[in-house]
Amino acid sequence: MSEAETFTKRAVSGFEKLVPVNRELGISLGYLRKIYLDTDRIDDAITVARRELEVQQAIGDGRAIFQSRLNLASILSRLARSLANERNYSAAEPILVEAIGLVEQIFPQPRQSVTRRD
Repeated sequence: MSEAETFTKRAVSGFEKLVPVNRELGISLGYLRKIYLDTDRIDDAITVARRELEVQQAIGDGRAIFQSRLNLASILSRLARSLANERNYSAAEPILVEAIGLVEQIFPQPRQSVTRRD
């Protein structure tokens, strides 16, 4: 475990004890997510990215929520791509569906009305 990871985990642990959640926790989780990604620990990065999104939603910062959804979708897509490259399509599909769902929350598609022709 690197020094950066150790210090960041310690910061996250300390901020997790504060109520209500605060921006510093979100920032610390973001750093920890990046450390996990940089060390190819995708499962850990996903777990932290999910928590980061929960924190940002609790804070209510629209821009941070947007970025957290985008980060999580990106990590999930990376995992799905890795699984697909291994031809593990059944495992990749639900992960990719979740990633697409997150992106659709960020960039909702306009509903197209169906014109009925009689």
